[in-house]
Amino acid sequence: MIIVNESGRQYEWYEGTKATERSTNTGAKCDSIDECEDCTFGNCLHRALSSSSEGFSYSNVRRSCRLCTEKHFINLKQDRVWGVYKKGENVF
Repeated sequence: MIIVNESGRQYEWYEGTKATERSTNTGAKCDSIDECEDCTFGNCLHRALSSSSEGFSYSNVRRSCRLCTEKHFINLKQDRVWGVYKKGENVF
């Protein structure tokens, strides 16, 4: 799953539960504080784009979002209902 916005910035699914799934046995999240609660995947993506974050974690079960730095990708925390998206190359 690749998400591209109008400026060409993209985020790619990296690990864990995808936003379209409820939970998996291999879920993962960044070890950071919640950026927003009761938010949509689109809200989370917007926050990541606005802050030029290296990535983000999203849980559609908890409707929570966490922004990720590069160091978070070294030590992701396991959680069945979370998924991680990482910044990819700009496409245009």
